[in-house]
Amino acid sequence: MITIGHSLKQAREQADLKQTDVFKLCGISNKTLSNWENNVSKPDPESLIVLASIYKISLDHLLGYTPPKKQASKNIQIPIFEQTNIKLPDYHTITNENYAEISNSLAQTGTFFAVKIKTNDMEPRIYENDIVIVRKQTSVKSGDIALISLSNNLVLTRQVFLYEAGLFLLPFNYRVASPQFYNNQEINYANLNIIGKIVELRAIL
Repeated sequence: MITIGHSLKQAREQADLKQTDVFKLCGISNKTLSNWENNVSKPDPESLIVLASIYKISLDHLLGYTPPKKQASKNIQIPIFEQTNIKLPDYHTITNENYAEISNSLAQTGTFFAVKIKTNDMEPRIYENDIVIVRKQTSVKSGDIALISLSNNLVLTRQVFLYEAGLFLLPFNYRVASPQFYNNQEINYANLNIIGKIVELRAIL
């Protein structure tokens, strides 16, 4: 167990100071400092503050307390795909050699990949060339923004609203795209599939 005296002596030596240097600086006797460093007596709080200032360290450090280090959480790399070139129904082929990083805690909640947006139909929320982080899943909640595939290999980013009769797909930029409703029969005919939920936006500034 590290004692206060040991910490005091170690701090003084690391500051490259002799006992005589210290008692001249803080106005204490050589015997007093020696008693502190040998655990014969303990310094009062005011003296500890003065010593910490002389040794140019924190009071916690002077007393031998080192806060536990937080373990760094490793980030996980995930591939970035081009929105228009995602291989369906799977996407194992990376269309460019870039990767995005997500936290380890997020990675533990599912399977993720990133997509580089190549359209402007979700502006002003999501812009062309923005990167979105997608959790791979085949269903979403009403109001979620999802990555959706159609039979013609078209990949859309849309806000999804669920109804008993079908799906309502909402773009944000009505100048270039229109809201669409697909009834249950049309969903099957168009081979409409939810690829995943967009969980994070990496906007390009």
